Amino acid sequence: MKKIFIILILFIFILPAVQALAQDKYDYTVLAPLPGVADTAGQTTTLGKYIPAMFNLAIGLSAIAAVLNIVFGGLMYMSTDAVMKKEDGKKRIQNSVYGLVLVIGAWLILYTVNPNLLKFNLNIETIQTKAPAGERGELGSVGGSVTPSYDVDAKVAETCPHCQMRPGVQYRLTPENLAKFDCKTCIPAGVPSFSNNSNVDPAFRAKLQALDNGLKQQGVGWGMTEGFPPTSNHESPCHYTGNCIDARLSSASPSALDVKRFIETARNNGLSPSYEVRTQAEASDMISSLQGLGLANPPVVVNRDATGTHFHMH
Repeated sequence: MKKIFIILILFIFILPAVQALAQDKYDYTVLAPLPGVADTAGQTTTLGKYIPAMFNLAIGLSAIAAVLNIVFGGLMYMSTDAVMKKEDGKKRIQNSVYGLVLVIGAWLILYTVNPNLLKFNLNIETIQTKAPAGERGELGSVGGSVTPSYDVDAKVAETCPHCQMRPGVQYRLTPENLAKFDCKTCIPAGVPSFSNNSNVDPAFRAKLQALDNGLKQQGVGWGMTEGFPPTSNHESPCHYTGNCIDARLSSASPSALDVKRFIETARNNGLSPSYEVRTQAEASDMISSLQGLGLANPPVVVNRDATGTHFHMH
């Protein structure tokens, strides 16, 4: 009887440690199915259902074991005239009664305090995080949990059969945004790129290659930083269809003149660029510099969620 109580106590303390494995997302093939917790074939279940059933079963088995010990002790007491045997039977009955009272008492105390204490919910909810919205409202790559690469690869294989994927890229995408992927005609852009994927829609690709040729003639270096599939969450839907990109100049501290050249060349090739900075002070300085260079309506916006200064183009 003591072993059963020790097992129950250990089970209660070990239970929190297995909560991380008890998600209903995964099915397990059990060696010892319990009634009412497996599928129709009796072979698979989830830990979230199996572990509470084990606890309830352990409580029931403890009560049954106590009753059987009481019966066995009574038989020992009645079937012998030896004083020692009668004492053993009496002691067994007493220990069994104590054990039965302990099991039932523990259950009744928990039920009286709060019936929900006897209900195990091992499903851990996933918390979706979102970075504070900037003035532009673009989420960017700040915040969010890492998306398994095999989820992204499977979705890209379904929605973009001609896409090329860079190895080792880390994704932070919500399931809702991953479901928005739709770029069946996308192909590699064929223009400079920094580390991330660079697939785009074919019509958009032609404009990007014209932009690249124009910038080369002016000696302006640049590269894409976000194509399709995107590595992070964006509010602009074009990121999920290969019709817009993020890019930056090669220089770590680009001059206003190079920014002006990029914007004008992009506009001349049918693109709509915007230059994103992280603070209002940076935006004011750049707008003033671009206007001083004769650029009308500088497309400078504040994106506090951006990981760095860059262009957004569609």
